[in-house]
Amino acid sequence: MVSEICSGKVYCHRGIPMLKTRIQLLLPKGEQPAEELLSLWQLTERYAEQTLLPAIREAYDSLPSVAEKMHFEPYGYRHSWQAAPRSHSPDLLTVRIETELTHGGEVLRATTVTLRMDRESGRLGRIYETEQAR
Repeated sequence: MVSEICSGKVYCHRGIPMLKTRIQLLLPKGEQPAEELLSLWQLTERYAEQTLLPAIREAYDSLPSVAEKMHFEPYGYRHSWQAAPRSHSPDLLTVRIETELTHGGEVLRATTVTLRMDRESGRLGRIYETEQAR
């Protein structure tokens, strides 16, 4: 069984949707999210607001014609954490982080990072990362 915490926002510029975000945290049933995961959640929201959104607004503002601006499709940013206990060590969680940036139905960039987290201390350690840019 899995518990899910999820949020989604639509960021607009001049009333036009620019960026749709979905941030999701999946935990084993009964687990509470560690403070570190919640602070990463907040960092993810700030990244969308302070880095992605200004870049998308700039791209929109630089479109050469009104027709292109009228047919602008918002970017999508999906960020998902899935935490699961490690079978050989109950004090460790494996945390899989998937990030995807899309536009017009096309995946522009997809990244998966897997971390291990010590439940007692909350310390994170990186295991591996894969990235697919298109």
